[in-house]
Amino acid sequence: MDENKPTREELLQRLREKTGRKKMERSTKISRTKEFEKGLKESGIDVEAFKKDLEALKEQGGFTVKL
Repeated sequence: MDENKPTREELLQRLREKTGRKKMERSTKISRTKEFEKGLKESGIDVEAFKKDLEALKEQGGFTVKL
């Protein structure tokens, strides 16, 4: 077999990711927000604290990366 040819599992994963992205693009803002908050909770991040931190960062003038 060709070494560069993706396996069936890799192709299925790519398809699932693509359909998931398309589904999110078609969904409403409320459902996207709920899905985002669900992902944060699964990662162990407090949603309310995260929102407060983002607001504080926005008040400071944003985030800049200096190299």
